[in-house]
Amino acid sequence: MPPGAFRLLLSTLVVVHHFSRFSLGRMAVYLFFALSGFWIARIWATTYINAANPYRTFLISRTWRILPSFLLCNLIAWLFIAAAPTGAAWIPNVLIYGYTHLEQQTLVPAWSLDIELQFYIVAPFLYSALRLAPLPATVALGVASLAGLAAFCARTNGEVSNLNLLHFLGFFVIGMLVAERPSWRPGRRLAILSAVAVLAIVVGIILTPSLRGLLLGGANPGPAFAYNPHLSIVLALIGLPFAFSTVSVRAGQLDGLAGDLSYVVYLFHWPICALVSREFGGLNPQDRMIYVVAAIALSYLGALGLVYLWDRPLNRYRKSFVARRLAAGNKKIDLAVGNSIQTTM
Repeated sequence: MPPGAFRLLLSTLVVVHHFSRFSLGRMAVYLFFALSGFWIARIWATTYINAANPYRTFLISRTWRILPSFLLCNLIAWLFIAAAPTGAAWIPNVLIYGYTHLEQQTLVPAWSLDIELQFYIVAPFLYSALRLAPLPATVALGVASLAGLAAFCARTNGEVSNLNLLHFLGFFVIGMLVAERPSWRPGRRLAILSAVAVLAIVVGIILTPSLRGLLLGGANPGPAFAYNPHLSIVLALIGLPFAFSTVSVRAGQLDGLAGDLSYVVYLFHWPICALVSREFGGLNPQDRMIYVVAAIALSYLGALGLVYLWDRPLNRYRKSFVARRLAAGNKKIDLAVGNSIQTTM
């Protein structure tokens, strides 16, 4: 599976998570974080490090990539399902930083963007540290982070209000390590085994009445659903080989569109989901189904429109900004090389 299609599949799992009782959304977010660690390590080492003022260029570029669609979808959520924020709540509702800790999250999926931006702040330093640190120490850091996430979920039943970067650092670190070690990238056989194992576990749980509550949440989850965050960690770890196999698949323009669509769908579906829940949540499941199907279709069609009319145009400006910073960085390198040659002559 190419990378854009896989990211769209992960976003679809989040959409299904919010529109139904079937809850694999957390697993999808964990895999998003691991892939983010991979791609950020790769583009930092191959692109941003060559730019003028690389760290500043990196932060501006990555924030620019995330912020516009967040702002637009957050505004849509304010208009349709909630009032505009007041007081200090304006800061995370505009800049994302601190969104996880808001008492009222109008655009609920955006909590993960807060974690993502926290990662961007430390990513270049973390990348340098991982390259210098002994591998056992790096692995220990990842294991400690995953253990901390599991412990947090046990204490809070998976509530996200007090989560921060440290809880997810293990997934980011795994992604960065795979980016730095091409030999760690899974082969075709391991990737297929990974996907089959995740699918087999999910199907097995659904077919076993005593375990079904692990995956079925919704408004009235059973006691077993308290372990869904832990199951999501396990499934994400099992699914990592398949996730990382996608980064090596050749992608075309259509897959690029799928990748862009995945991010906008991830955000845009939420206000539609919340609106359907508010207006039709009291109906029985059979009568509500038609509205849910229509809302999911609207989520994808609306997101596709936003990709072409909003996300991609603004992203072109971002790429132009990065290109200028790269050109400025290359001029400095050429000048430094020229001065060095003159000094040695």
